[in-house]
Amino acid sequence: MKRLSNVFDELVSIENLKKAYWKARKNKSNRKDVRLYGKNLSQNLYITHKQLLDGTIRLGQYNKFYVYEPKKREICSVPFRERIVHQAIINICDERFEKYQIDHSYACRKGKGSHKAIALAQKYSRQFKCYLKLDIHKYFDSVDHIALIRILERLIKDRRLLELLWKVIDSTGSDKGIPIGNLTSQFFGNIYLSTLDHYIKENLHSKGYVRYMDDFLVFGQSREELKEKLKLIKLFLEEYLKLELNEPQLNYCYLGIPFLGYRVFPTKIKLTQKAKRRFKNKMKIARCQLDNGIISQSEYARTAETLLAFVKHSNIKYLVECES
Repeated sequence: MKRLSNVFDELVSIENLKKAYWKARKNKSNRKDVRLYGKNLSQNLYITHKQLLDGTIRLGQYNKFYVYEPKKREICSVPFRERIVHQAIINICDERFEKYQIDHSYACRKGKGSHKAIALAQKYSRQFKCYLKLDIHKYFDSVDHIALIRILERLIKDRRLLELLWKVIDSTGSDKGIPIGNLTSQFFGNIYLSTLDHYIKENLHSKGYVRYMDDFLVFGQSREELKEKLKLIKLFLEEYLKLELNEPQLNYCYLGIPFLGYRVFPTKIKLTQKAKRRFKNKMKIARCQLDNGIISQSEYARTAETLLAFVKHSNIKYLVECES
């Protein structure tokens, strides 16, 4: 596969940075740092362009905070000017990253998504007797920087681009971890586990396989077959990617497969109990905020639409009740 080369000048060009600016400001135009950057757009784009060219760009000035749904996670938010750099990188690298992906990877890709991942999992639940459900322990915190850059070197030849990517990766000040919140982290996270995708499909010859970021399913006709594959997958992750699995789940498909907040059966899809509680609580909170004037009717409608989009693919009959 041909490696990406001679693209750094295109990446740092004013044209690409302007395109990155418009993408980065989407749904953020009211933020103070976005308005300040746009006030003197031409001058600020030139400054970013010059800093990228001479290697003086500063990266990793994170504003860190926690979110608690669905679990406690540290989020790293970067200044808007740095977000433009991340978007400029993706503008150039996205197509090359996409070519390395296999069809069975569904996170952060155009035309994919969680609902299509669920649909494929249900299709496989009808074709295979057993499933192996796996996920990575503290995935984003565990990505090894050296292993990641070696994977990127297999896809990219341009040394100046690789140096910029290393600056992004190394901005955490540690030898492990990619920050949740960085635009590039979504792509790095996907590329890192794409090596696992190729291993499972090409070396283990698994016909039933689906991955959504670090949650993935391997299907087979017997528990013994999947136990053997589990040993090899665990060894591959530990030796090549320096990752550790959470407790595996191995069972029969007819009992239901826990995946992405759903329980997938061959003939139906249900929400997990935890997902049901989250859905009800978020709907009640949004309704309370509307009643107290904290959010507008249109903001409430957008929140409800997002929540309903999550549950509409399951066999739920009480959606209206959840709003009361």
